[in-house]
Amino acid sequence: MIGLIMSAHGQYASGLKTGLDLVVGSSENIKVLDFTGDEIDKYRQDFETLIKEMLEKYDSLAIATDIAGGTPYNTAVMLTSDNAKVSVFSGLNFQLAYELSNMENNLAENNEKSIEVAREGISYFKIENDADTSFEGGI
Repeated sequence: MIGLIMSAHGQYASGLKTGLDLVVGSSENIKVLDFTGDEIDKYRQDFETLIKEMLEKYDSLAIATDIAGGTPYNTAVMLTSDNAKVSVFSGLNFQLAYELSNMENNLAENNEKSIEVAREGISYFKIENDADTSFEGGI
Protein backbone atom coordinates (compact mmCIF):
# COMPACT_ATOMS: atom_id res chain seq x y z
CA MET A 1 0.00 0.00 0.00
CA ILE A 2 1.18 3.50 -0.75
CA GLY A 3 0.93 6.50 1.55
CA LEU A 4 -1.34 9.41 0.67
CA ILE A 5 -1.18 12.98 1.92
CA MET A 6 -4.01 15.28 0.91
CA SER A 7 -3.41 19.00 1.30
CA ALA A 8 -5.60 21.81 0.05
CA HIS A 9 -6.85 25.31 0.81
CA GLY A 10 -9.22 25.61 3.75
CA GLN A 11 -10.79 22.40 5.05
CA TYR A 12 -11.22 20.80 1.63
CA ALA A 13 -8.74 17.97 2.26
CA SER A 14 -10.26 17.22 5.67
CA GLY A 15 -13.71 17.11 4.11
CA LEU A 16 -12.58 14.63 1.48
CA LYS A 17 -10.99 12.51 4.20
CA THR A 18 -14.29 12.30 6.09
CA GLY A 19 -16.00 11.24 2.86
CA LEU A 20 -13.38 8.55 2.23
CA ASP A 21 -13.80 7.33 5.79
CA LEU A 22 -17.54 6.87 5.13
CA VAL A 23 -17.00 4.95 1.90
CA VAL A 24 -13.92 2.81 2.65
CA GLY A 25 -13.47 3.13 6.40
CA SER A 26 -10.69 4.84 8.28
CA SER A 27 -7.26 4.14 6.85
CA GLU A 28 -3.82 4.67 8.35
CA ASN A 29 -2.23 5.33 4.96
CA ILE A 30 -4.15 8.61 4.49
CA LYS A 31 -3.08 11.82 6.20
CA VAL A 32 -4.40 15.35 5.79
CA LEU A 33 -2.73 18.74 6.11
CA ASP A 34 -5.07 21.69 5.67
CA PHE A 35 -3.67 25.03 4.50
CA THR A 36 -5.51 27.89 6.17
CA GLY A 37 -3.30 30.68 4.84
CA ASP A 38 -1.78 31.41 8.21
CA GLU A 39 1.75 30.68 9.36
CA ILE A 40 3.23 29.53 6.06
CA ASP A 41 6.55 28.59 7.70
CA LYS A 42 4.77 26.31 10.19
CA TYR A 43 2.72 24.78 7.37
CA ARG A 44 5.94 24.02 5.46
CA GLN A 45 7.56 22.47 8.53
CA ASP A 46 4.48 20.38 9.28
CA PHE A 47 4.37 19.24 5.65
CA GLU A 48 8.05 18.27 5.71
CA THR A 49 7.58 16.29 8.94
CA LEU A 50 4.51 14.50 7.58
CA ILE A 51 6.31 13.57 4.36
CA LYS A 52 9.23 12.09 6.32
CA GLU A 53 6.89 10.10 8.59
CA MET A 54 4.95 8.70 5.63
CA LEU A 55 8.10 7.73 3.72
CA GLU A 56 9.28 5.80 6.77
CA LYS A 57 6.10 3.69 6.64
CA TYR A 58 5.43 3.34 2.91
CA ASP A 59 7.53 2.53 -0.15
CA SER A 60 5.99 5.36 -2.12
CA LEU A 61 3.93 8.44 -1.38
CA ALA A 62 1.24 10.30 -3.31
CA ILE A 63 0.58 13.90 -2.40
CA ALA A 64 -2.73 15.18 -3.76
CA THR A 65 -3.41 18.93 -3.75
CA ASP A 66 -6.25 21.08 -4.98
CA ILE A 67 -4.67 23.63 -7.35
CA ALA A 68 -1.50 23.45 -9.44
CA GLY A 69 0.53 26.52 -8.52
CA GLY A 70 -1.18 26.98 -5.15
CA THR A 71 0.69 26.91 -1.85
CA PRO A 72 -0.04 23.23 -1.04
CA TYR A 73 1.11 22.12 -4.50
CA ASN A 74 4.17 24.38 -4.61
CA THR A 75 5.21 23.35 -1.11
CA ALA A 76 4.85 19.65 -1.93
CA VAL A 77 6.90 20.04 -5.11
CA MET A 78 9.64 22.01 -3.35
CA LEU A 79 9.89 19.44 -0.56
CA THR A 80 9.90 16.34 -2.78
CA SER A 81 11.29 17.29 -6.20
CA ASP A 82 14.40 15.16 -5.64
CA ASN A 83 12.56 12.06 -4.39
CA ALA A 84 11.51 9.50 -7.02
CA LYS A 85 9.28 7.75 -4.45
CA VAL A 86 6.90 10.72 -4.35
CA SER A 87 4.30 11.80 -6.91
CA VAL A 88 2.59 15.17 -6.49
CA PHE A 89 -0.88 15.61 -8.01
CA SER A 90 -3.12 18.64 -8.43
CA GLY A 91 -6.85 18.64 -9.14
CA LEU A 92 -7.78 16.75 -6.00
CA ASN A 93 -11.29 15.35 -6.16
CA PHE A 94 -13.01 12.38 -4.53
CA GLN A 95 -12.25 10.01 -7.42
CA LEU A 96 -8.52 10.81 -7.28
CA ALA A 97 -8.42 10.46 -3.50
CA TYR A 98 -10.27 7.13 -3.67
CA GLU A 99 -7.99 5.79 -6.41
CA LEU A 100 -4.78 6.79 -4.65
CA SER A 101 -5.93 5.65 -1.22
CA ASN A 102 -6.56 2.13 -2.51
CA MET A 103 -3.44 1.74 -4.61
CA GLU A 104 -1.36 -1.20 -3.47
CA ASN A 105 1.95 -0.35 -5.18
CA ASN A 106 3.57 0.88 -8.39
CA LEU A 107 2.54 4.48 -7.85
CA ALA A 108 4.85 5.92 -10.51
CA GLU A 109 3.58 3.41 -13.06
CA ASN A 110 -0.04 4.35 -12.30
CA ASN A 111 0.16 8.15 -12.21
CA GLU A 112 -1.55 8.59 -15.59
CA LYS A 113 -4.20 5.98 -14.76
CA SER A 114 -4.98 7.79 -11.50
CA ILE A 115 -5.45 11.08 -13.34
CA GLU A 116 -7.68 9.41 -15.93
CA VAL A 117 -9.86 7.88 -13.19
CA ALA A 118 -10.20 11.33 -11.61
CA ARG A 119 -11.24 12.84 -14.94
CA GLU A 120 -13.76 10.09 -15.58
CA GLY A 121 -15.37 10.89 -12.24
CA ILE A 122 -16.42 14.30 -13.51
CA SER A 123 -19.81 14.23 -15.21
CA TYR A 124 -23.21 15.85 -15.25
CA PHE A 125 -26.80 14.68 -15.40
CA LYS A 126 -28.85 15.61 -18.42
CA ILE A 127 -32.47 14.69 -19.14
CA GLU A 128 -32.56 13.44 -22.72
CA ASN A 129 -36.36 13.51 -23.09
CA ASP A 130 -39.53 13.81 -21.07
CA ALA A 131 -39.62 10.07 -20.45
CA ASP A 132 -39.23 8.57 -17.00
CA THR A 133 -37.07 10.94 -14.95
CA SER A 134 -37.31 9.01 -11.72
CA PHE A 135 -34.10 7.89 -10.12
CA GLU A 136 -33.72 4.94 -7.85
CA GLY A 137 -30.57 3.61 -6.33
CA GLY A 138 -27.40 5.17 -5.19
CA ILE A 139 -24.17 4.19 -3.64
